[in-house]
Amino acid sequence: MWKDKPLITPKFIKSQWFVNRHFTILAFLAEQGVKFFTKMQGTYYPDLVRALYFNYKFIDEVGFTKVKGVDIIVDDDIWENFAQFPIHDGISSILTASIEGFNRIFAYRSFMRRPDQQIGRQLLAGPLKVDERLLHYLIVWILSPRVTNHAQCNLADLMIIYAMLNHILIHWPSIILDTMLKAKRLPQYPLPYSLLISRICEYKGVNVSDEQCNIPKGILL
Repeated sequence: MWKDKPLITPKFIKSQWFVNRHFTILAFLAEQGVKFFTKMQGTYYPDLVRALYFNYKFIDEVGFTKVKGVDIIVDDDIWENFAQFPIHDGISSILTASIEGFNRIFAYRSFMRRPDQQIGRQLLAGPLKVDERLLHYLIVWILSPRVTNHAQCNLADLMIIYAMLNHILIHWPSIILDTMLKAKRLPQYPLPYSLLISRICEYKGVNVSDEQCNIPKGILL
């Protein structure tokens, strides 16, 4: 099963696209420290990605794995010095922690172009204002990628958008590790973060000279 387990095709952005159209979300990405991560691109190695996930264990909030005989610890060295995520003391994952003043429906309405319009049981991204919709797009394709329901705003999506718009710093390693564990635990969930994992393997000295590599076919925008 792991040999043929599918990967989520990696995406990346070009900042100049947002600059040329005068969108403001680059400021939110920079404040959160994820601008470098969303621009990450290059080749990725499907077999190494599968190997890292297959051997991956998560103990005491630290990830451990082995790829082609190289032990890899997914720790603050990787998050800070490689992925360039700022590590702030005292910030927990918003996927498990509550945000004071957050209400799912109220937050969604505040993101809408027309807050007075009727909403259904599914909170869709279509009625959102432009910046909020772009943020949701980046979440479901890059920051916490999934392969289905890209048009739907789940609770985690809304919490992330709310935090970013209200300048609440997010502990992004927790978001990524949670998504990775979900992919490892659920048989039908394709493997995310192929570019990040491939760069980590190179950073830790895994030999990639004989590996089949792929290049993303396109950019996000």
